[in-house]
Amino acid sequence: MIFAVAVVVMVVGFIFIMWGVSHAISKPESIQTSYLAAISGIITEFIGVTFMVIYRSTMTQANQFMDVLELTFKFPFTQTRSRSIIRTPIEGTD
Repeated sequence: MIFAVAVVVMVVGFIFIMWGVSHAISKPESIQTSYLAAISGIITEFIGVTFMVIYRSTMTQANQFMDVLELTFKFPFTQTRSRSIIRTPIEGTD
């Protein structure tokens, strides 16, 4: 969900920047509005990047948790399996 929000925010920021640039080109007398649009677009892009960083750290933490969880469940199974193999008698021996 946060990834989709980040992408939407970044697209909106890009639209703000492009609107500001096109407004500056078409109406050079209203340069203040163009600056405002470009600056707000840049700020919106930083917000989108912040969302992406949060998403990346969340996914990294989730992957680390899953690795530890997998190792936690794998070790007892391996230990139990090796004990059952050791206790099983070999055929042909008394």
